Amino acid sequence: PFFVAKPPLALQDDHKWKGGAWKEYWSGNPGVVWADATEPLISMADLADCQRAFDWKDVKEMPGGVRQDTFSNPNLVGLSPRCYQYWRYQPSWYQYTSMYSAATGNFGLDAYASSVMMNGGDKLFLDFLLMSEPRKTMFAEFGTAGGLTSIYVGIAMAMRGGRLYTFDILDTRKPEAKVVWNDTWMVRMYEDILEAAGPCRAFSCTATNLKVADVIRQSDFWLVDNGIKDKEVFLYAKYLKIGGLAFVHDMYSDPEQYDLFDQPFRYYGYEA
Repeated sequence: PFFVAKPPLALQDDHKWKGGAWKEYWSGNPGVVWADATEPLISMADLADCQRAFDWKDVKEMPGGVRQDTFSNPNLVGLSPRCYQYWRYQPSWYQYTSMYSAATGNFGLDAYASSVMMNGGDKLFLDFLLMSEPRKTMFAEFGTAGGLTSIYVGIAMAMRGGRLYTFDILDTRKPEAKVVWNDTWMVRMYEDILEAAGPCRAFSCTATNLKVADVIRQSDFWLVDNGIKDKEVFLYAKYLKIGGLAFVHDMYSDPEQYDLFDQPFRYYGYEA
């Protein structure tokens, strides 16, 4: 539970207030109420209206689709600024910053838009890493996709005198990304990063694309966000310099998935 400001009287009079999301905490301060964290952020009666606030065409264009539970859970999709008029209580900071939160995005775009592919939680994580290592200036990204993540990172690298090297098999950047793209700081490399010498097995995977390997050797940061991430880690983990930071996008609370990446990283001497 957490404390929130009582909503205006206009909201108290409808089903949002009467649904029981708030309980009076202290009669001496009627402006403060106790919000029950088990209560949905928005009522089921408003969920459909909230969902319609999204540009579903944009969402459906996302490569690989989208986790459907994200758009049926009122505590996730309901955090979107497009749905704030349906909020039953002021969300907590924890809800805002959750990796699954639709509350934040980048460049004023929804976190789940096909052109973004990086939500506010991802941005907080990236900012934490970048702030922790202000002198590191070279960033390698596997998976350019729509390009908005690349622009964000590329700007961050440019501001510290560095560069982003981003890999994909072909140019799939969105028009809004191309408008602001700067090839001086955001180096596009169209390469097959999955090239290997023969069958690729765990702990026995040899990369043959030396252009990719050379970029990883020089990089301070390495973001793995392409299509076959476990293979990419096995292929290139050995090339990152000592002191480099490697991280994999789209990780869930799954011990088996964690071990899938933890093992090759530790095999090559990485520390968690």
